[in-house]
Amino acid sequence: MLQGRWKAPRRGPLNLLFGCLLLCMGIRLQPTHAEGHETVFVPGIWLDDERAKCLDGSKPVYYHRPGWGDGARKWILFYEGGGWCADKHECYDRAKTHLGSSHTYEDTMALEWDMVSSDPETNPGLHNWNVVFVKYCDGNFWSGATMDTEEMHDLRLHFRGKFIQEAIMRDLTDFMGLDKGEELVFAGCSAGAMIAYLQVDYWAASGLIPPSIRKVRVMASAVGRRSGGGTCRGRLVFPTLWRKKSLLR
Repeated sequence: MLQGRWKAPRRGPLNLLFGCLLLCMGIRLQPTHAEGHETVFVPGIWLDDERAKCLDGSKPVYYHRPGWGDGARKWILFYEGGGWCADKHECYDRAKTHLGSSHTYEDTMALEWDMVSSDPETNPGLHNWNVVFVKYCDGNFWSGATMDTEEMHDLRLHFRGKFIQEAIMRDLTDFMGLDKGEELVFAGCSAGAMIAYLQVDYWAASGLIPPSIRKVRVMASAVGRRSGGGTCRGRLVFPTLWRKKSLLR
């Protein structure tokens, strides 16, 4: 059961001051259709769920940018890439990094990938959609589904990627407006592309996607690069689209 959630800035006097400083500097946390080409910093959501944990046991995080115009009811859920860990020794090392722990995540992040860009020239089809950027802190393609932990030196390793996905989907439905969505694209790069492509039919049949969404697709880039290299940023890699018939209502 979802126990709680915390949204980065813009609540309380300190957050208000932070927002005023950003505006004075000419930085906005959310785009408008007239300035979609600018770098956009979006707030993060930390989920407090008893089952959903990063590799090191920290809270999972996603970043959300609202859609606008004819994209207000359309969503792209983008999985961050970053390879994977193949045994507990690799997973222990990974849990000490940003790919296994959320402890170093920033309150806001810039969306610098083509598939989630708000620039209509770079991303003509999706630039004004709702964007959900899922940080990769599971290490196993978001596929773990066990409450057991593996003790390794000073850590207990958690393999709960599927629980993270489910918690995010519930949060988006309950709080962010996904329950009014019409179209959903699962997307990602590298390991994120693998999970988007391999599990789209699971999601369509899971019952967690709101009934208002009538179309589910998958879009992936640089599939299966274990190194987790930086080929997904900027314009180095353009997305390849698979149109996959899913188990829709």
